[in-house]
Amino acid sequence: RKLLVHTSNAVRHHAVTLMGSGWVGGVKKGDAKIIIKASKIEKDTSVLKNMIYTLASNQSKDRSVGKWILAFLSHAEPVVRKQAAMSLSTWGKKTKGSGKALLQTINTDQSIEVRQAACKGIGNLGDNSVVASMERILTEKSTDIVLYEACFIGLIKMWTRYVLPPKKPSAKAYKLTLALLNRKPRDTKHPPFQIVNYFSGLKSKSPQQKKWRKAAKFYRADDFEKAASAI
Repeated sequence: RKLLVHTSNAVRHHAVTLMGSGWVGGVKKGDAKIIIKASKIEKDTSVLKNMIYTLASNQSKDRSVGKWILAFLSHAEPVVRKQAAMSLSTWGKKTKGSGKALLQTINTDQSIEVRQAACKGIGNLGDNSVVASMERILTEKSTDIVLYEACFIGLIKMWTRYVLPPKKPSAKAYKLTLALLNRKPRDTKHPPFQIVNYFSGLKSKSPQQKKWRKAAKFYRADDFEKAASAI
C-alpha cells in the first residue's frame, strides 16, 4: 500500500498488480478504496491503466468502482479512456449507465482506437437498448471501416460467441446481424471477414452451447447459414 506513492512509476505499477488482479476475483474492498484514492493524484498513464484493469471485476460487487471507471472515459489520454472502455464492457453489466456511456464514447471520442474498443466490447453487456444505435453506425456509409468491423463484432457478441455464449442471447441483435449479412451491395469489407471466428461456436456440442440453444429460440440454422455464405 505504501508503494502506491513511491516516486518510481514502475514500483507503483507493480504495487497495484500485487494488490490483486481484475481477472481473478477482484481486489479486497479496503485495498480498492486505497487504489481509487491513489488514482486521484496519479499522473502516469501506465499506472492508471493498471489501476483500472486491476479493479475492473470489482464492478460486480461495488457500484462505486463502476462509477470511478466511468469517469475515466473523459480522461485526457486516449490510452486511459481505452482501458476504461474495455473494463466497462468486460465487467460493467451491473454498472449503472455503462451502455449509455459506451455509446457516447463510440459516437464522440476523438480517438478511433477508443471508439473501436468501446464498440467491440459493448456487446458483452447484453443491453438491447444499444441495438438501434448499433444499426445506425453499421448502416451509415460514412462509418470508418475500422469502427464498422468492431461494431459488427460487438453486435454479434450480443447473441453468440466462440467461447462461453451469452446466457441471454439477444433476438434483436441476431435479426440485425442477418439483415446486415443479407444487405447489398456487398464488397470485400462489407460484411467484414473478421466476424467469421465469432460464429464458430454455433456448431459446438458443449454443455454451454446446449444451454444457449434452449435460450436462443429465435436462431434458425438454415437462415443464418444462407446469409453467412456471403462472407
